Amino acid sequence: MTSLLPDLALWQWGLAALTAFIVAVAKCGVPGLGILAVPLMAHVFPARESVGMLLPVLVVADLFAVAEYRRDVDWTPLARMASWVVVGVVAAAVFLWATAGDADAAVAAQTKDWFRPFIGGLVMAILLLHVRAKLKAPEDSDREPGKLTGPITGALAGWASTLANAAGPLMSMYLATLRMEKKTFVGTKAWFFLVLNIGKLPVLALVGMFKITGLGFALCLLPAVALGSVSGLWILKAIPQRAFEWVVLVLIAASAMNLLLG
Repeated sequence: MTSLLPDLALWQWGLAALTAFIVAVAKCGVPGLGILAVPLMAHVFPARESVGMLLPVLVVADLFAVAEYRRDVDWTPLARMASWVVVGVVAAAVFLWATAGDADAAVAAQTKDWFRPFIGGLVMAILLLHVRAKLKAPEDSDREPGKLTGPITGALAGWASTLANAAGPLMSMYLATLRMEKKTFVGTKAWFFLVLNIGKLPVLALVGMFKITGLGFALCLLPAVALGSVSGLWILKAIPQRAFEWVVLVLIAASAMNLLLG
């Protein structure tokens, strides 16, 4: 195996290809399905390394999604979040740099173990309130979120994404409260994560979590990403708007439970 590729067994390449396929389906058509990507990739690489190896695969899938939904985007919520996302990424980068040594690895692991259930609980609480309003008084569920919701979501998403690629449920929950048409939902989320994930590449490289083998790894998985993207596009076109909204909420709940229990 060349230095541009990780040394993996055949079954590991198969699991990685499945992960890439699922990531692309989630990016292009079924937001929330990416819940499966992080645990699957953790079976291919050690936990800390898997974050960096998955990142270029996410970027490639983001590019496919943005290419399809480049005009289906609402920039207003993204603008509200932008500076706060940077704050979250920088804070997570400082934390990862400070805990890069072997002596601090346990601290980093404990922090991640604590933070994931926190994010899961937060998302679940917001989701339950949103569903309650949606069922009891649909007009209440259509209200715009508060002015602080965007900044808080942005900061937490920047931190969670940098630390563990775990910002998907947060972003999906935020967008679900904005009453977006399904293509706008997917397109807005795609643009958000494309910029965020590209911005994370140098950050994770500086703390040793992203290496050149990640690029070769992503290129090898390009066919799986392409197939997943086409599948996601087909699913999104086939599913009605109302059903899409409920599928997103169900997958947000599953993602939140995964963070809480995982």
